[in-house]
Amino acid sequence: MLEQITSTPARSRRSSREWQTLITPDVFGFPGVFPASAWAEHIPFAYWLASALAPGVFVELGTHGGLSYFSFCHAFKVYEIPVQSFAVDSWQGDSQAGYYDERMYNAVRKANEPYQHFSTLLRMRFDDAAAQFENGSIDLLHFDGLHRYEEVRHDAAVWLPKLSNRGVALFHDTAEHQPSFGVYRLWEELRERYPSFEFTHGHGLGVLAVGKDVPQAVQALTELDDNCESVKMVKAAYERLGRLCAIEQVYLREGTSERSTATAAIQPMTEMHLQVYWKQEGGHFSETASVIQHIVLDELPTNCRFEVVISPGAERMRIDTGFVPGVCYVHYLSVRDENGKQCYRWPSDLKETESRDLLLLPSKRYEERVLLVNTGHDPIVEWNLPQGHGLRLSIHVCLSAIPPSEWQEEVSMTNAGRGFALQESVASATKFVNS
Repeated sequence: MLEQITSTPARSRRSSREWQTLITPDVFGFPGVFPASAWAEHIPFAYWLASALAPGVFVELGTHGGLSYFSFCHAFKVYEIPVQSFAVDSWQGDSQAGYYDERMYNAVRKANEPYQHFSTLLRMRFDDAAAQFENGSIDLLHFDGLHRYEEVRHDAAVWLPKLSNRGVALFHDTAEHQPSFGVYRLWEELRERYPSFEFTHGHGLGVLAVGKDVPQAVQALTELDDNCESVKMVKAAYERLGRLCAIEQVYLREGTSERSTATAAIQPMTEMHLQVYWKQEGGHFSETASVIQHIVLDELPTNCRFEVVISPGAERMRIDTGFVPGVCYVHYLSVRDENGKQCYRWPSDLKETESRDLLLLPSKRYEERVLLVNTGHDPIVEWNLPQGHGLRLSIHVCLSAIPPSEWQEEVSMTNAGRGFALQESVASATKFVNS
């Protein structure tokens, strides 16, 4: 049956240096607390895809407890995307997911209430539901039902023709190779027919651009060369952010009631530590060659100053913002020599900057500020020290907290543009380092 699907020749793959457009503020959405789900690590991508694709019709085949489905629904609601969403499931369970009683469906029905003006629960078999959708009518289709090869291949044959010219299909569990799982086999077949991208974390999630006219952002994702540096950056960022969401889900399910109302996996920062390192030529960064300050952020600019005496031969400097995930505003970081001459100003002077696990995004609300987004792993930014200057440097950092309302406004303003256009200087100059 699958052979009957009209395929589109895979587009030529490209190596894109604009990886930042594939990781935007959209990824910090959070749908609330749901039963344990193998899909939790893909929550950030759900929010990005909802904004990038802005589907008119979304269908999920296999909803179970609703985490994946309501991640998309919450994103549609927050971003004010006009969409009709449909969750198709028997809510009786199966041999792979296990069988369950009526409580599962009742919980999903309750979770659907905030979205019921655009979301419909179709309690039926996939084949029966297929009759309700015309070919070419669905923009986003998520396959997450039975994962045996024969079943998922049958589902693909029935449902892929229903995707529109903008249509994108998602396949969960593409990285599962257990004897009873065959999604990976189907995925290998389909990726030869259509442009695709695969996340291997969270049991695997395949993104298939079936339509000939998918939005540019989705096209850019599927055209990344498998071996290019951008693929590594995108996969690493979504894996790390997804792990945070999975941890948050567990914490909120098992934690205190005070935390149960959390609405975001990464919150605005209220405090941080700022550590400055320097290293000699050919050497390594170490705690012995560093200074540190603890900073309490408020809504007004917070100034932090270091007077650093650096030994001769130092070639490189590093700023470490700490492990606490969150966002804040960076007004500037200025480095001056012993004569008061400015050597460096971040983020405007980014030509020699390399960063890891930090997103530096121009503020949509304030032209003079940059959003510093800390993913919570081991964030750094570093650059070469200017040569020929004195070794006594004055470092002045100006930061401020971003109130929750402003973070939501930043995200909303970004979503209104259906993308995140980075300043050229930032997009072309920011690099990642791997050590």
